[in-house]
Amino acid sequence: MVPSARIYAAWGLILLLITVFPANIDMAWKEYKNHGLTLYTWILLARLPLQFLLIYWVYWAGIK
Repeated sequence: MVPSARIYAAWGLILLLITVFPANIDMAWKEYKNHGLTLYTWILLARLPLQFLLIYWVYWAGIK
């Protein structure tokens, strides 16, 4: 909404995505350890590479 804040918002979103990445790994690991390879475990594992795609998308839209 505010063009001058676009770069700061993009960097904030990138930092947020990076900081929650270890929590996503931990969540997937605990689910796998407790229940094995279920559909929910696969969904949690699919989120991991998706997060890198989201980081690039935010970078492309907000900074580049």
